[in-house]
Amino acid sequence: MEKKNVQVQMMDQTLNKIEELREVFHTSSRSDVVKLSVDVAEVIAKALAEKSSVIIKDKNGNETKIVIPGVG
Repeated sequence: MEKKNVQVQMMDQTLNKIEELREVFHTSSRSDVVKLSVDVAEVIAKALAEKSSVIIKDKNGNETKIVIPGVG
């Protein structure tokens, strides 16, 4: 698959979140964070579009349902 260079303008807050996720994902680059984030978003969006539920369960068993406005 051919790689494409993309230039994106974003708010400082968004760039800071990407840096935080870089550490969480243990990646060496921001582009890896964007790729992983798009992959995760795709899985969630497809599940919601198929009328499935996406639920995050924390270590205490508390559940949070993921909702994306306009999807599902």
